[in-house]
Amino acid sequence: MDMEAAAIPPGSEGLTVLPHFQGAGPPDTDIAAKCLIYGLGLNHTKAHIIRAYLEAVAASLCRIVEAVEEMGIPVTEIRSLSGGAQSPLWCQIKADMLGRPLLTMQNTEDAACLGAALLAGAGAKLWPSVQEISLRIARERERYLPAPENRAPYDDLLRRYKLLTAQLRGITSQL
Repeated sequence: MDMEAAAIPPGSEGLTVLPHFQGAGPPDTDIAAKCLIYGLGLNHTKAHIIRAYLEAVAASLCRIVEAVEEMGIPVTEIRSLSGGAQSPLWCQIKADMLGRPLLTMQNTEDAACLGAALLAGAGAKLWPSVQEISLRIARERERYLPAPENRAPYDDLLRRYKLLTAQLRGITSQL
């Protein structure tokens, strides 16, 4: 699927997806939200839909980062773990849309268990702080830098994503 999606230009030629199969989470919370494919035309192929879905999840991540930064918490990089981190295309899409470096990590598959162990160890005073032990254990695998040439198509896609999300807010349960 990555190879097919990689052949499609950023922004999926105007195709916009809202990727909600089980409702939308914060900051655009809508428990009745469903997946929406908007702008589908005769020029679009299966590869467009695949890429548009990857871009839609990245757009959702952008909304989360925007909300975090609105709380005064700067986000300088993104770390990607597990299955999605295995896709170089998806990692690059996320870095491009977020306008920030995206790092994949070496220890991704057991990240939740490792995190729980680090928290437990910090609680048991086995190390000075969660931050210190995390910095010692976390190992970067690969770094994806935003491609400036993709900024304009992704700004347009984010505008469409936000517009569709805002217009559907409050009426999805009626649909």
